[in-house]
Amino acid sequence: MPLYILSKEHELNEIILERRLNIIVFTVCWSLGSKIILSTIFDLSYEKNLTHINFYRIDINENNHELIQHLNIITIPTIQWYFHGNKLDEIIGLDIEQFINKTQHLAMIYKRKTIKETSKIKLMSSTDENTINEYNEKKSS
Repeated sequence: MPLYILSKEHELNEIILERRLNIIVFTVCWSLGSKIILSTIFDLSYEKNLTHINFYRIDINENNHELIQHLNIITIPTIQWYFHGNKLDEIIGLDIEQFINKTQHLAMIYKRKTIKETSKIKLMSSTDENTINEYNEKKSS
């Protein structure tokens, strides 16, 4: 999964409530620590065993300062893990090894609990549609 950028408080609220493991990283564009953690996230986001996770970035210079205060973000980078409305954990500051280990550990725990987007809405193929039409025609005859 790629790294998504959040810019609105209501987007964050929706993401926190999703039934999937979401990682939210609070950064600033000029911080070396932020740049290092973002490059690590980029690498992690393409690992096969982490594809069910979404990574989000909030640049605190570009976002609502009330939100940052409400979430008690004081140090950059700050990383938070959420699943289905619950804040699972948080790392304050730059600790790449701890970030990778915690992400892989939580990914393993929450993989089975994640509702995949495709399971919410089944996309119908033309074959499925033809089968349904044939069934309806036989049923009505």
